[in-house]
Amino acid sequence: MRAKSLIYSSLFVILTGGLAACSGAVTAPDIPSEASSDRAGATTGTATRPDSAQRLRCRADNDLTEREIARIRALYNAYLVAIAPDVALIDKVNQAAREALQNGASREEIAKILSRADEAKRNVAAATHRLRAAIVDILHDDRLPCFVVVVTPAG
Repeated sequence: MRAKSLIYSSLFVILTGGLAACSGAVTAPDIPSEASSDRAGATTGTATRPDSAQRLRCRADNDLTEREIARIRALYNAYLVAIAPDVALIDKVNQAAREALQNGASREEIAKILSRADEAKRNVAAATHRLRAAIVDILHDDRLPCFVVVVTPAG
């Protein structure tokens, strides 16, 4: 019983220490305005990387710039336009399969009807994969997410 209590209290201390370390990382100084055109609203034409102290500052999930938001919205709208014909075909095939089921079609006949949408489903999946990769590229920076605790070796 005592060992169990000791384990639980140790876990509590570790978790509390991790949360305290992460919350302290959020208060690190921001990137200087000339270092990032996204944050400053200016375009310099050269890409600069934040210094090492800034890279250790964690990025909150809602820490998006207006430019990042606009780029993600544009990507999403283009994605919806690109998949619209495939989604329409999938809906049409699903409706045909429902009607066949109501008319007493066999499982094989329904499977044959549904297979007409297989390529459209693959197209939508590929477009979704490309959209996610593009969004990750926009959101990528050298800062760690806030739930990561940086451990530096002693020495």
